[in-house]
Amino acid sequence: MFKLTLSRTLAASMLLATPIVYGQQSDVRGRLFETTTATNSAALAIGSGASAGIGGISIANSKFNGTAVSTTTAVNSAALAIGSGASARLGGIEMKGNSDVTGTLTDTSTITNSAALAIGSGADASIGGISVAGSKFNGTATSTTTAVNSAALAIGSDASARLGGIAIKNNSDVSGTLTATTTITNSAALAIGSGADANIGGIMMSNSKFNGTATSTTTAVNSAALAIGSSANAHIGGITVK
Repeated sequence: MFKLTLSRTLAASMLLATPIVYGQQSDVRGRLFETTTATNSAALAIGSGASAGIGGISIANSKFNGTAVSTTTAVNSAALAIGSGASARLGGIEMKGNSDVTGTLTDTSTITNSAALAIGSGADASIGGISVAGSKFNGTATSTTTAVNSAALAIGSDASARLGGIAIKNNSDVSGTLTATTTITNSAALAIGSGADANIGGIMMSNSKFNGTATSTTTAVNSAALAIGSSANAHIGGITVK
């Protein structure tokens, strides 16, 4: 068992904040603590497998067993990803690419005057929240997201844009306890594309398995979720199973 503690403070204009990322079949056990504060900053990725993130924790095609805690504060900042596998994130925790995760995940994201933008056929843009895509998760996941004057925009055939909440999709297998608390003011989630999906808070389960307890609390003021496309689906709060 090990304890890894990372802390970053970004105060200069247009700096890159790098999240904790595991990929290429890593096998990690222990405790991860990630703290990022970004002001007037940007993360940009361009390429077919592009991914851009400010803070947060990303687990791709890997195993993790333990405790992961992510705390992200972003002001006047942006994450932009352009490419067929594009993904842009401000805070949050994501599991994807046949990952196998067991343990306790906690994400706290506070985002102000900021944006996440993803453009590409597999585009995904998110602010805070927890996402499980094509992976296994067993344990406790807690997401707390506060966003003010911010936006998540995804453009592409598999577009998805989220502000907070928890998303389980793409044949994922999840068991345990899920809790999502989302407070949004003057903000928007916009998805454009044939598989468009835009969500503010809430818990979404799509083409996946879930066994356990899920609790969602969403407060939205002067905010909007908009999805445009043949499979368009927009939600503010609630729990969606499809």
